[in-house]
Amino acid sequence: MTLQTAVYLLLAILVGGTLFAWYNVYLEYFAMCKTCSVPGTSLLWSKCFWGAFFFTAALLTAYYIKTLI
Repeated sequence: MTLQTAVYLLLAILVGGTLFAWYNVYLEYFAMCKTCSVPGTSLLWSKCFWGAFFFTAALLTAYYIKTLI
């Protein structure tokens, strides 16, 4: 496996994870998901939001690495 193939595989995995994470934030925003946060707290303190945030940061970092290759 070449480095370029590994980076494209990483990007594919991160795109899937990022979409899934933001979908869970969407469900939580409309109160359809009860597992992400404590009721009565802000959406910004939920574990789903922070997971989506860090998945997005990892995706952007991987995309930047792809542009360097």
